[in-house]
Amino acid sequence: MTNEVPSKGLEWTNLVLGAGLACAAFAFTEMPAAAWNAGIVGALIACCSAVALYRYGAWTE
Repeated sequence: MTNEVPSKGLEWTNLVLGAGLACAAFAFTEMPAAAWNAGIVGALIACCSAVALYRYGAWTE
């Protein structure tokens, strides 16, 4: 069993895309429900990927 730290490319991709989705909420100002949805879901994705980047555990793999 090797103790290598895997590439964190997926976590960084999720972080960027989640932040982009949260910022895209401003594009949906005519549709308040879509703006709230994009903002909340984007923030959740960004937060979860930031936690995954910060707290890596070998047991999760």
